[in-house]
Amino acid sequence: MKSQYWCQRTIKYILTNPVYIGDLVAQKEQTATLGSTKRKKKDQQDQVILENNH
Repeated sequence: MKSQYWCQRTIKYILTNPVYIGDLVAQKEQTATLGSTKRKKKDQQDQVILENNH
Protein backbone atom coordinates (compact mmCIF):
# COMPACT_ATOMS: atom_id res chain seq x y z
CA MET A 1 0.00 0.00 0.00
CA LYS A 2 1.45 3.33 -1.05
CA SER A 3 1.41 6.34 1.22
CA GLN A 4 -0.45 9.46 0.15
CA TYR A 5 2.30 11.59 1.70
CA TRP A 6 5.76 12.44 0.42
CA CYS A 7 8.73 10.77 2.06
CA GLN A 8 11.13 13.18 3.79
CA ARG A 9 14.07 11.71 1.82
CA THR A 10 12.29 12.42 -1.48
CA ILE A 11 11.62 16.05 -0.55
CA LYS A 12 15.27 16.54 0.47
CA TYR A 13 16.43 15.02 -2.83
CA ILE A 14 14.24 17.38 -4.86
CA LEU A 15 15.27 20.46 -2.90
CA THR A 16 19.00 19.72 -3.16
CA ASN A 17 19.07 18.47 -6.77
CA PRO A 18 20.42 21.25 -9.06
CA VAL A 19 18.42 19.93 -12.04
CA TYR A 20 15.16 21.04 -10.41
CA ILE A 21 16.29 24.69 -10.35
CA GLY A 22 17.37 24.65 -14.00
CA ASP A 23 21.08 23.87 -13.72
CA LEU A 24 22.74 21.38 -16.06
CA VAL A 25 25.35 19.15 -14.42
CA ALA A 26 27.77 17.43 -16.81
CA GLN A 27 30.78 15.17 -16.38
CA LYS A 28 29.52 13.64 -13.14
CA GLU A 29 31.24 10.32 -13.85
CA GLN A 30 34.22 8.95 -15.73
CA THR A 31 35.37 5.49 -16.71
CA ALA A 32 37.45 3.76 -14.04
CA THR A 33 40.14 2.67 -16.52
CA LEU A 34 40.60 2.93 -20.26
CA GLY A 35 38.40 0.36 -22.00
CA SER A 36 36.43 -0.46 -18.85
CA THR A 37 32.64 -0.30 -18.55
CA LYS A 38 32.82 0.57 -14.85
CA ARG A 39 32.27 4.20 -13.89
CA LYS A 40 33.38 6.27 -10.91
CA LYS A 41 31.94 9.53 -9.66
CA LYS A 42 33.92 12.74 -10.00
CA ASP A 43 34.32 15.28 -7.21
CA GLN A 44 31.87 18.17 -7.34
CA GLN A 45 34.62 20.72 -8.09
CA ASP A 46 35.57 18.68 -11.20
CA GLN A 47 32.02 18.65 -12.60
CA VAL A 48 30.74 21.16 -15.13
CA ILE A 49 27.66 23.09 -13.93
CA LEU A 50 25.78 25.41 -16.31
CA GLU A 51 23.36 27.57 -14.34
CA ASN A 52 19.92 28.59 -15.65
CA ASN A 53 20.03 26.15 -18.53
CA HIS A 54 16.38 25.23 -18.94
